[in-house]
Amino acid sequence: MMQSTEIRAISFNADGLLTKVGKCSRMDLILKFAVRMNLDILCLQEPHTDTQDKFKLVSEYFSSRGYTLLCPITDEGRGGAAIAVKDSWNIVSHMIHSQRIIQASISSNGGDIISIASVHMHHRSNIRSSQWGKLLHDTFALPPNTLIFGDFNSVMLPSRDIASPACSEDTPSHGAADGARRLEMEYIGQRRLLDVYAAIHSHQANQGELGGWTWGFPRASAISHGEP
Repeated sequence: MMQSTEIRAISFNADGLLTKVGKCSRMDLILKFAVRMNLDILCLQEPHTDTQDKFKLVSEYFSSRGYTLLCPITDEGRGGAAIAVKDSWNIVSHMIHSQRIIQASISSNGGDIISIASVHMHHRSNIRSSQWGKLLHDTFALPPNTLIFGDFNSVMLPSRDIASPACSEDTPSHGAADGARRLEMEYIGQRRLLDVYAAIHSHQANQGELGGWTWGFPRASAISHGEP
Protein backbone atom coordinates (compact mmCIF):
# COMPACT_ATOMS: atom_id res chain seq x y z
CA MET A 1 0.00 0.00 0.00
CA MET A 2 1.45 3.34 -1.01
CA GLN A 3 2.08 5.86 1.75
CA SER A 4 0.01 9.03 1.60
CA THR A 5 2.15 12.17 1.49
CA GLU A 6 1.02 15.61 2.62
CA ILE A 7 2.71 18.67 1.19
CA ARG A 8 2.48 22.31 2.19
CA ALA A 9 3.26 24.59 -0.73
CA ILE A 10 2.75 28.12 -2.03
CA SER A 11 3.21 29.88 -5.34
CA PHE A 12 4.22 33.53 -5.37
CA ASN A 13 5.43 36.10 -7.89
CA ALA A 14 8.33 37.62 -5.96
CA ASP A 15 9.00 40.36 -8.53
CA GLY A 16 12.64 40.40 -7.42
CA LEU A 17 13.82 38.42 -4.39
CA LEU A 18 16.34 41.14 -3.54
CA THR A 19 13.83 43.97 -3.95
CA LYS A 20 13.42 45.99 -0.76
CA VAL A 21 10.07 46.15 1.05
CA GLY A 22 10.68 48.69 3.79
CA LYS A 23 13.87 47.59 5.54
CA CYS A 24 13.57 43.95 4.42
CA SER A 25 14.11 42.19 1.14
CA ARG A 26 11.22 40.28 -0.37
CA MET A 27 13.07 36.99 0.05
CA ASP A 28 13.41 37.73 3.76
CA LEU A 29 9.65 38.26 4.12
CA ILE A 30 8.87 35.20 1.99
CA LEU A 31 11.19 32.97 4.03
CA LYS A 32 9.89 34.27 7.36
CA PHE A 33 6.41 33.39 6.15
CA ALA A 34 7.61 29.98 4.90
CA VAL A 35 9.26 29.10 8.21
CA ARG A 36 6.27 30.31 10.27
CA MET A 37 3.83 28.30 8.13
CA ASN A 38 6.15 25.27 7.97
CA LEU A 39 6.03 25.21 4.18
CA ASP A 40 7.66 22.37 2.25
CA ILE A 41 7.75 23.95 -1.20
CA LEU A 42 7.92 27.50 -2.49
CA CYS A 43 7.22 27.92 -6.19
CA LEU A 44 8.46 31.38 -7.11
CA GLN A 45 8.20 33.50 -10.22
CA GLU A 46 10.34 36.47 -11.22
CA PRO A 47 13.25 35.87 -8.83
CA HIS A 48 15.30 38.28 -11.02
CA THR A 49 18.51 36.30 -10.51
CA ASP A 50 20.17 37.70 -13.60
CA THR A 51 23.80 37.44 -12.46
CA GLN A 52 25.92 34.74 -10.84
CA ASP A 53 26.49 37.01 -7.82
CA LYS A 54 22.75 37.49 -7.26
CA PHE A 55 22.13 33.77 -7.68
CA LYS A 56 24.85 32.94 -5.12
CA LEU A 57 23.56 35.49 -2.61
CA VAL A 58 19.96 34.32 -2.90
CA SER A 59 20.85 30.60 -2.83
CA GLU A 60 23.00 30.99 0.28
CA TYR A 61 20.29 32.95 2.06
CA PHE A 62 17.66 30.28 1.31
CA SER A 63 20.10 27.60 2.48
CA SER A 64 20.62 29.43 5.78
CA ARG A 65 16.85 29.22 6.34
CA GLY A 66 16.66 25.50 5.58
CA TYR A 67 15.68 25.51 1.90
CA THR A 68 17.45 24.40 -1.26
CA LEU A 69 16.79 26.82 -4.11
CA LEU A 70 16.52 25.51 -7.66
CA CYS A 71 16.77 28.54 -9.89
CA PRO A 72 18.24 29.42 -13.30
CA ILE A 73 20.16 32.60 -14.01
CA THR A 74 17.73 34.66 -16.11
CA ASP A 75 19.65 36.49 -18.80
CA GLU A 76 16.53 38.50 -19.65
CA GLY A 77 16.76 40.11 -16.21
CA ARG A 78 13.10 39.86 -15.34
CA GLY A 79 10.82 36.85 -15.53
CA GLY A 80 12.02 33.42 -14.57
CA ALA A 81 10.87 30.69 -12.21
CA ALA A 82 12.32 28.94 -9.18
CA ILE A 83 11.50 26.19 -6.68
CA ALA A 84 12.66 26.18 -3.06
CA VAL A 85 12.54 22.79 -1.31
CA LYS A 86 12.69 22.36 2.44
CA ASP A 87 15.80 20.44 3.50
CA SER A 88 13.71 17.69 5.14
CA TRP A 89 12.67 16.63 1.62
CA ASN A 90 14.82 14.68 -0.79
CA ILE A 91 15.24 16.17 -4.27
CA VAL A 92 15.15 13.09 -6.51
CA SER A 93 15.70 15.07 -9.72
CA HIS A 94 15.03 18.44 -11.27
CA MET A 95 14.92 19.87 -14.77
CA ILE A 96 15.18 23.47 -15.93
CA HIS A 97 13.11 23.34 -19.12
CA SER A 98 13.54 27.06 -19.73
CA GLN A 99 14.16 30.15 -17.66
CA ARG A 100 10.41 30.25 -17.02
CA ILE A 101 9.60 26.56 -16.51
CA ILE A 102 11.33 24.45 -13.85
CA GLN A 103 10.31 21.04 -12.50
CA ALA A 104 11.46 19.01 -9.50
CA SER A 105 10.65 15.50 -8.25
CA ILE A 106 10.79 15.22 -4.46
CA SER A 107 10.07 12.64 -1.76
CA SER A 108 9.95 12.54 2.03
CA ASN A 109 10.34 9.69 4.53
CA GLY A 110 9.90 6.95 1.96
CA GLY A 111 6.67 8.43 0.64
CA ASP A 112 5.56 8.81 -2.93
CA ILE A 113 7.64 10.83 -5.37
CA ILE A 114 5.85 14.11 -6.04
CA SER A 115 6.46 16.15 -9.17
CA ILE A 116 6.23 19.93 -8.79
CA ALA A 117 6.57 22.58 -11.51
CA SER A 118 6.96 26.32 -11.17
CA VAL A 119 5.89 28.24 -14.26
CA HIS A 120 6.01 31.89 -15.25
CA MET A 121 4.02 32.49 -18.40
CA HIS A 122 4.94 35.57 -20.39
CA HIS A 123 2.74 38.68 -20.26
CA ARG A 124 2.87 38.89 -24.07
CA SER A 125 0.12 36.76 -25.54
CA ASN A 126 2.11 35.50 -28.54
CA ILE A 127 5.00 34.31 -26.34
CA ARG A 128 2.56 32.81 -23.85
CA SER A 129 0.95 30.89 -26.72
CA SER A 130 4.38 29.54 -27.68
CA GLN A 131 5.01 28.39 -24.10
CA TRP A 132 1.70 26.51 -23.91
CA GLY A 133 2.34 25.06 -27.35
CA LYS A 134 5.70 23.67 -26.24
CA LEU A 135 4.09 22.12 -23.18
CA LEU A 136 1.34 20.61 -25.33
CA HIS A 137 3.83 19.10 -27.78
CA ASP A 138 6.21 17.89 -25.05
CA THR A 139 9.03 20.24 -25.98
CA PHE A 140 8.84 21.04 -22.28
CA ALA A 141 7.76 17.58 -21.11
CA LEU A 142 6.50 17.45 -17.53
CA PRO A 143 6.01 14.08 -15.80
CA PRO A 144 2.43 12.81 -15.47
CA ASN A 145 0.57 14.00 -12.37
CA THR A 146 2.77 17.07 -11.97
CA LEU A 147 1.40 19.74 -9.66
CA ILE A 148 1.83 22.97 -11.61
CA PHE A 149 2.15 26.22 -9.68
CA GLY A 150 2.73 29.56 -11.34
CA ASP A 151 1.94 33.01 -12.51
CA PHE A 152 0.17 32.12 -15.74
CA ASN A 153 -0.72 35.65 -16.79
CA SER A 154 -3.93 33.96 -17.87
CA VAL A 155 -6.45 36.23 -19.55
CA MET A 156 -9.93 34.88 -18.97
CA LEU A 157 -11.40 38.15 -20.22
CA PRO A 158 -9.28 39.39 -23.16
CA SER A 159 -10.70 42.89 -22.79
CA ARG A 160 -8.75 43.16 -19.54
CA ASP A 161 -5.50 42.98 -21.50
CA ILE A 162 -6.71 45.51 -24.04
CA ALA A 163 -7.70 47.93 -21.29
CA SER A 164 -4.39 47.68 -19.47
CA PRO A 165 -1.91 50.43 -20.45
CA ALA A 166 0.98 48.20 -19.42
CA CYS A 167 -0.11 45.48 -21.84
CA SER A 168 -1.65 47.46 -24.67
CA GLU A 169 1.44 47.18 -26.89
CA ASP A 170 1.70 43.45 -26.26
CA THR A 171 -1.92 42.56 -26.92
CA PRO A 172 -3.07 44.49 -29.99
CA SER A 173 -6.07 42.24 -30.54
CA HIS A 174 -8.37 39.91 -28.68
CA GLY A 175 -7.23 37.10 -30.97
CA ALA A 176 -3.78 36.73 -29.43
CA ALA A 177 -5.12 36.62 -25.87
CA ASP A 178 -7.92 34.25 -26.89
CA GLY A 179 -5.42 31.97 -28.62
CA ALA A 180 -3.18 31.75 -25.56
CA ARG A 181 -6.15 31.00 -23.32
CA ARG A 182 -7.39 28.27 -25.70
CA LEU A 183 -3.98 26.56 -25.63
CA GLU A 184 -3.95 26.82 -21.84
CA MET A 185 -7.39 25.20 -21.60
CA GLU A 186 -6.34 22.52 -24.09
CA TYR A 187 -3.33 21.66 -21.93
CA ILE A 188 -5.46 21.57 -18.78
CA GLY A 189 -7.94 19.25 -20.49
CA GLN A 190 -5.28 17.02 -22.05
CA ARG A 191 -3.53 16.49 -18.71
CA ARG A 192 -6.83 16.26 -16.78
CA LEU A 193 -5.73 19.05 -14.48
CA LEU A 194 -7.88 21.08 -12.11
CA ASP A 195 -7.61 24.83 -12.63
CA VAL A 196 -7.98 25.74 -8.95
CA TYR A 197 -8.50 29.47 -9.52
CA ALA A 198 -11.23 28.88 -12.09
CA ALA A 199 -12.81 26.13 -9.99
CA ILE A 200 -13.11 28.38 -6.95
CA HIS A 201 -14.63 31.26 -8.87
CA SER A 202 -17.10 28.99 -10.64
CA HIS A 203 -18.01 27.46 -7.24
CA GLN A 204 -16.78 24.01 -8.25
CA ALA A 205 -14.30 24.04 -5.37
CA ASN A 206 -14.41 25.46 -1.87
CA GLN A 207 -11.50 27.76 -1.05
CA GLY A 208 -11.65 26.63 2.57
CA GLU A 209 -10.81 23.09 1.50
CA LEU A 210 -7.51 24.32 0.07
CA GLY A 211 -6.41 25.85 3.35
CA GLY A 212 -4.62 28.63 1.51
CA TRP A 213 -4.66 32.15 0.17
CA THR A 214 -4.64 33.96 -3.14
CA TRP A 215 -3.67 37.48 -4.14
CA GLY A 216 -1.61 38.86 -1.29
CA PHE A 217 1.88 39.75 -0.22
CA PRO A 218 2.62 39.33 3.52
CA ARG A 219 3.08 42.77 5.04
CA ALA A 220 6.32 43.45 6.91
CA SER A 221 4.38 44.39 10.05
CA ALA A 222 2.31 41.19 9.90
CA ILE A 223 5.44 39.05 9.61
CA SER A 224 7.21 40.94 12.40
CA HIS A 225 4.32 40.64 14.86
CA GLY A 226 3.36 37.07 13.97
CA GLU A 227 -0.09 37.95 12.68
CA PRO A 228 -1.95 35.49 10.41
